[in-house]
Amino acid sequence: LKDDAGNICGEPTSIQLRWDKSFEQLILPNLYVFAVGIGNYHDKNLPPLKYTVKDCKDFVAAIQTKKGKPYNDVFTHVLLDESATRDSIYEGIAWLKRHVTQNDVAIFYYAGHGFRDEKDRFFFANIDGDTEKNYKNMSADDFKNQINDISGKVLLFVDACYSGAIYQTRSAAAEHFVEQLTRSGDGKIMYASSSAD
Repeated sequence: LKDDAGNICGEPTSIQLRWDKSFEQLILPNLYVFAVGIGNYHDKNLPPLKYTVKDCKDFVAAIQTKKGKPYNDVFTHVLLDESATRDSIYEGIAWLKRHVTQNDVAIFYYAGHGFRDEKDRFFFANIDGDTEKNYKNMSADDFKNQINDISGKVLLFVDACYSGAIYQTRSAAAEHFVEQLTRSGDGKIMYASSSAD
């Protein structure tokens, strides 16, 4: 302790800490990873991407090393090129919703094309999508609605052009959504490789 003049006063005190073995029984969270990598699109307007499939595989391989600590177990669901259809991406997010509990962590990873329409709305480009028919792709609004239903903490890694537009706050509804995520105890955090523009 110090007095008003800054002089040390009082006797030194010591404490003894004992390790409580019950802490060794702590239950670690599980990690659920849904990863999508698309490089060779059917849509003639989308040029091939050289590293997206490799990046997706490398990301999943790195995450799988986290089994044991800090995660009890790591579960993965991976879609590459031809398997990354619009329906299978929805099914992958449904897989997360079914399995992730409040105590777990979910990761959504996407490497592929993203595009905006004439109204600046963001879309994920699935393998069977069409940039001239937006309804054949997953929109940012549909994506957010699906992701918002996942329990626990959610990390989003989106490596796509315009990916920052997924959570752009252009409307009051979007602003409210971002505000909810910010205040959420569980929370959703996104890492975007690109800004909205």
